[in-house]
Amino acid sequence: MKKIDGNKKITLTLGQLKRLVKESEYSEWDFDDTFDIRNGVLVKYNGEDGDVVIPNGVTSIEEEVFAGHTGLTSVTIPNSVKEIGVHAFDRCYNLKSVTIPDSVKSIGWGAFEDCENLTSVFIPSGVTSIESSLCEGCTNLKSVTIPDSVTEIGVQAFYCCTKLRRLTIPSSVMEIGDEVVCGCDALETIYVANEKQKRMLLNGKNDFNPSVKIIVKGEDSDDKFNESRKTTLTLRQLKRLVRENA
Repeated sequence: MKKIDGNKKITLTLGQLKRLVKESEYSEWDFDDTFDIRNGVLVKYNGEDGDVVIPNGVTSIEEEVFAGHTGLTSVTIPNSVKEIGVHAFDRCYNLKSVTIPDSVKSIGWGAFEDCENLTSVFIPSGVTSIESSLCEGCTNLKSVTIPDSVTEIGVQAFYCCTKLRRLTIPSSVMEIGDEVVCGCDALETIYVANEKQKRMLLNGKNDFNPSVKIIVKGEDSDDKFNESRKTTLTLRQLKRLVRENA
């Protein structure tokens, strides 16, 4: 079946329009209006698919475009996109994976808020700010990758990510907002680059469990963060470690 872009404009005389309606010339054409795209900006999603591939050529995803689409399970964003708007995927409760290309330079606050089944987020290099509530309420989030382009982490960025166990903050980060990891009950270790970052976390109303370790890279202690440090394990211990961190 032939598909045409439902947003494409055509010019008709009144006579042509009258004849078109009367004869139903295009009655078998399927107008694809799944994506409402205007001047490169995705302003509305009208589909119901679980796996969504955003069309190449889109440069910006408007705020709340996918918000509340509970059937959404995966999203692939093309490398033409530079900006993801505020609450773009808010309350996509069944969203499990999202592919964000390096072309994205800005992700709005609350973009993935309450995406309860999202397990990992890879922030692309080039993003300079992790906005407030970016992943708030992502209760199955286990992995977050923060690039060294980020200079600021906003308030409650990872609030109540109850399965997040580890977080590494690069040396580029100069500001950390309050309650960034508050409510992250499974949190065990935060690796920071310097004492300033450690103080910001300790003074940031995060309500840490007593067992949480904040380790400064290069710190002279038993918990020294050193990727080249060697340890000896039995095969049984290694198997258990891998299973527990899966």
